[in-house]
Amino acid sequence: MACAALQRFAPRVKLRIEPTPVEEIEEALRVSRLDFAISNLPELTARTRHRLLFDETYVCMTRKRPGLPRGAQIDLAAFTEVPHFVALPSVLGVTDYYATLPRRLAQIFNRDGRFKVYELPVQLPGATVTMHWHENFDNDEGKVWLRELLTERVQTFGQFPQADA
Repeated sequence: MACAALQRFAPRVKLRIEPTPVEEIEEALRVSRLDFAISNLPELTARTRHRLLFDETYVCMTRKRPGLPRGAQIDLAAFTEVPHFVALPSVLGVTDYYATLPRRLAQIFNRDGRFKVYELPVQLPGATVTMHWHENFDNDEGKVWLRELLTERVQTFGQFPQADA
C-alpha cells in the first residue's frame, strides 16, 4: 500500500498518523503541523484544498459459523436484533456479534476469510473520504508528489468486491 511505496521511493520520509480535533485541522494544515487530513470532513471543503479519495459504503460482518443466513444480505429482523459497533477482528472472532462498519475496513479485517460479510438490510448514507491540505502548499513539490502517491495507492487499495454471495 502507500506505506510500502513511501518506504521504497522516499525512505527518509516518516509517516505519522495524528488524531486531531476537527476544529484544529485547518490551522494545523496552515502552519504545516499536518501535511494532509484524510477523512470524511465536509465542514473543511469550503476552507481547504481537497481531493476525493473514495466514496465509502457500509456492510455488516460476523464470524463464520453454522446457522448463518444464506445470501449476501441479512434480513431486517436479524439486523435490528444484534448489537452494531465498529469492532476489532479479535472481538468479532470470538463472539456471535455482527458489526456494521465501512466496507473497506471489513475487507481488510476479512483478508483471511474467517468472517461473513453481508450487505445491510437498510440504506445508510455513505461517507465521502477526502484528502485536505492548505492552499499555501499547492505547489510544494514534495507535498504534491506525496498527495499523488497517496491518492493513487488509496484509490487502488479501495477496490474491493461487494459482500459475500
